Amino acid sequence: MGTVKKFFGALGLGLGLGDKKKFRYGAFSALAAALFVALLLVVNLIVASLNLKYDLSADKKFSLSKQSLDILAGLERPVTIYALCREGTDDLQYRSLLKAYPEASGKISLVYRDPVKFPQFAEKFRQNGEDIPIDSVIVESGDRFRVIKADDLVTVGYDYSTYQQRLESIDIEPQVTNALRYVEGEGTVVVYAVTGHDEIPLTDAIAKQVKMAGYDAAELDLLKEDVPEDAAALLLAAPSRDYTGDEARKARDYLKNGGKALLTASYTPEKMPNFEALLEDYGVSFGADIALDANPRNAAGGQRQMLLPDYAEHEITRTLRNGNGVVCLYGSTIFERTGLVKSSVLIEPLLTTSSDSYAKNVRSGAQSLTIEREDGDKAGPFDVSVAITDGDTKIAAIGAMTVLDGSLNAYAAGGNATLIVNSLNWLAGAGQGVYIPPKSADSGRYVTINDLAGRILGLSAVIILPLLILITGGCVWAGRRGR
Repeated sequence: MGTVKKFFGALGLGLGLGDKKKFRYGAFSALAAALFVALLLVVNLIVASLNLKYDLSADKKFSLSKQSLDILAGLERPVTIYALCREGTDDLQYRSLLKAYPEASGKISLVYRDPVKFPQFAEKFRQNGEDIPIDSVIVESGDRFRVIKADDLVTVGYDYSTYQQRLESIDIEPQVTNALRYVEGEGTVVVYAVTGHDEIPLTDAIAKQVKMAGYDAAELDLLKEDVPEDAAALLLAAPSRDYTGDEARKARDYLKNGGKALLTASYTPEKMPNFEALLEDYGVSFGADIALDANPRNAAGGQRQMLLPDYAEHEITRTLRNGNGVVCLYGSTIFERTGLVKSSVLIEPLLTTSSDSYAKNVRSGAQSLTIEREDGDKAGPFDVSVAITDGDTKIAAIGAMTVLDGSLNAYAAGGNATLIVNSLNWLAGAGQGVYIPPKSADSGRYVTINDLAGRILGLSAVIILPLLILITGGCVWAGRRGR
């Protein structure tokens, strides 16, 4: 401190006492301003070199999830992500999420390819003669690659209040991360949907969620072939007509030998003995009753047949209990214990109705059914979804085939798809499928700027603003010195 005083004292030689004080005061102010500007420059340089960022959006719209970061940490081979977008036209969230991959892993390279400038680039990635549209993404490692078409990077639904399409979710992360798993050679987990009985198929919306979770869906006709060895699980959707004895035998043998199945049921006026036997082997009956719930909290829109069931404690329902969507089941049957079950079998509830619920027998011979409670109706609560375990055998059973319906899934804010994917993850075991929730499309209002504007703002923060502060400080000092 003494050295500084001597320095400014030397500078003030020949000045009067008042002038010296003014000069020293102004000099101290100028030095403080210069030090402040220097500190800002150093901090800006450090932050820029460290690439520090923080995502302040509600559901981390511009950041990768822990699941993706874990997969990136385990990459063993270099991977290139190609973004086929026009220069300067890519979306902020699109660009931010893709850039997050190379920032999180040194094994990832992100390359932009403008289809106008490089019209032949995508040709080597075309499959079955299909075009690859602008804004698609290609993930490549070695001789393996996966094309993610632009339409698969978002989910578009229909708003019945406005009769217009609406953007429901941004699916970039789940699509790209599971593509990384594929090109790394982890292969795909195949779920076979049994067909041939007029089952409700997986709608596009549900099938997309299943694929984004890392599963490939394939069809299986048990009349013509056995269960393939690579089957991670069977999808046994409620049939409109019963299985044949041979089909049922193949499915039952598969399950008895440690197989896994996701079964969607339905109430049916006529018994389907072969299909229903799939669960009767494990002490569970279904199909004869329809569940209704008089509790307004458990009946969507006051419709007693449209259930909003409660969640029981289980691995399958964990994310749902944490508030990630609701499950909506329309026209569900109930699952009941028969008492004829081996001691090795564990039956656990997943979804239950309220104590105000009741069930009507649709096989009672009545000409018509009313939704009102009547004498003779079974009293709830009921299980409308159960998990069954017998050694290595696992079955997740859901009481309504409408759980596969895309419009009902949209009504449930994606909760039905979450239930299906969680069930598949439980069936296939840890480390098989990886479900990464899509980003919400309800992004509010964000300010999007192009690269030039970004550079200008950056230069302003690092150079122009500090210079303005320095000039202002100099002007203040000069003004005070002249007093």
